[in-house]
Amino acid sequence: MSFSRGPHTFQVSTNLFELNRQRLVTELLKNFDQNIKGNYVLLEGGCENTRYNTDADEIAFRQVKIVFSSVPVPLTHEGMVTFSYLL
Repeated sequence: MSFSRGPHTFQVSTNLFELNRQRLVTELLKNFDQNIKGNYVLLEGGCENTRYNTDADEIAFRQVKIVFSSVPVPLTHEGMVTFSYLL
């Protein structure tokens, strides 16, 4: 299984996302007390601000890399996406 943005785009194996999630958990456990096991980690993508009642953005939206590298879900114009992990 893989993630791609459509025909003629690079295919990224979902194994890479699994590896990135494991690396994230490993670093969290290394930097915090081991007693954080059983707690949740919340990853939150950015959100867009539009000008007044238009669809014009104030700035170009940039997806937070840690969110996408852990979960292969592209963010859309609807705004923020939040993910949580159980350690």
